[in-house]
Amino acid sequence: LSSPRPKQPVAFQYILCYDSTVIDNMVYALKNTDLKLNLEDPNSNIVEKNVYDKNGEFLGTFGMEIVSDENENQVARMSLPGNKTAFSGTTTVKVYWYAASINYQFYAKIAKNSSGKAYISSVYDESYFVIPPVVVSSDKLEIIQKTETSSSPAQARYTLNLSTYVGGSTKLWIFVKAAEGYFWTGGN
Repeated sequence: LSSPRPKQPVAFQYILCYDSTVIDNMVYALKNTDLKLNLEDPNSNIVEKNVYDKNGEFLGTFGMEIVSDENENQVARMSLPGNKTAFSGTTTVKVYWYAASINYQFYAKIAKNSSGKAYISSVYDESYFVIPPVVVSSDKLEIIQKTETSSSPAQARYTLNLSTYVGGSTKLWIFVKAAEGYFWTGGN
């Protein structure tokens, strides 16, 4: 007497055989997930969300974290009256998508110019890991808009061009935007 085989998570099903709906679900999930960090909240250093497809199946974890590096001993914030803080100096942000079959991330350095507008000074350390049958045919990390304006935020994006051994291709991307005291992230 054998017990019924447990249902595999969607991401694991994807590893075993290519199913274009899984990638479509990731695109849909990233497109419909926006995460925002309020830089006036001193406890707002990370925002993370488990992401599910339309059927409620777990796809992966999407997030953004304010980090420090060897040049910055702490997050660049200044104290204001009433225990509030404001974004100042340069802050390094890590944006990531972790799933069983596709993982990718990048870092962005964001600062304020003399006019008080956020700008992205650099993007770097992009990395990805995918499990066949998906392959990355190319990837691109770019600053879409260097400086915040009155009508649009500063923005950087990391794009993976994915293809499979059995045919088909798509793009997945994650971004960071900065404006008006907030950093936020999302995807396509």
